[in-house]
Amino acid sequence: MLVIKSREKSAQLKGYESLNSRSSLSKDEQAIYSHLKSGFEGEILFDSYVESILGGDMFVLHDLLLSVNGSSIQIDALILLNNRVYLFEIKNYKGEYSYESGKYISKTGYTIVSPNNQLERTTTLFNQLMKQWNYSVNVNEKLVFINKEFTLFGAPPDDRVCLPTQVHTFLRNLNGQETALNPKMRQLANRLLDNHKQSVPFQLKLPDYDWEGLQKGPTCEQCRSFNLVYTQRSCTCKSCGFNTSRIDNIVGNIDEIRLLFPDMILRTHIVHEWVGGEVSIRTIRRLLNSQYKRMGHSHNAHYV
Repeated sequence: MLVIKSREKSAQLKGYESLNSRSSLSKDEQAIYSHLKSGFEGEILFDSYVESILGGDMFVLHDLLLSVNGSSIQIDALILLNNRVYLFEIKNYKGEYSYESGKYISKTGYTIVSPNNQLERTTTLFNQLMKQWNYSVNVNEKLVFINKEFTLFGAPPDDRVCLPTQVHTFLRNLNGQETALNPKMRQLANRLLDNHKQSVPFQLKLPDYDWEGLQKGPTCEQCRSFNLVYTQRSCTCKSCGFNTSRIDNIVGNIDEIRLLFPDMILRTHIVHEWVGGEVSIRTIRRLLNSQYKRMGHSHNAHYV
């Protein structure tokens, strides 16, 4: 088993993480952030199962963004076997739900948008893409409920649905189906990777914010705490214990600027203000010169 595309946080989740630490999100914005965070945690859990259970000659691609006939589709995971593709939609729902007339209804009466419809749309468009690319493959779609604290009453007799207690067994059964991948499937895996889009417009939808309204200072890459201790070479978070190099931490904070303010010209004083004066102008200038391309001279110098 070879993972040829690993999973990364979406730009939207990264943006919400930054805004949550540097500003005050509204109740509705907190709900969106919680949903994004929970979804990513569920996908990471699924990935850990895949990597610990699967073996043999198969390819795994996590979190693909593809364009099909002008429409964008996001595929949580793909597993490629010989002439077979398994397409996964992963949900990290928690609590007790009932399945009634195609709807998922929580114990409190809250109805969620049917993930079955989302899976069906993704599968339909993916099949169209395979036809356009002239690949004859058997696409098997799976809706995976990954959270062990999820219960579904009245689950439909649908082999596309995989409940938490069934995930391990399903993956182990895939090992039993494994045969040597033919060259065309290897070609398909590479083509999917080549056509992966880094982002789509709806992904970067964030709450309103501006430069002046955001708290300044370097934050931890792992927990977004401002409680950092710098030494000459390292950076340690006193809140979660995460340790990294001083350079990597500053570069990570510069990436925040580029994510939240993509049209802002990156200059030394901008970075100095963003990290709250915790790092000297001289250090920042040296780092920018070594890590980025310098454009212009003197007071007009900026970096890309």
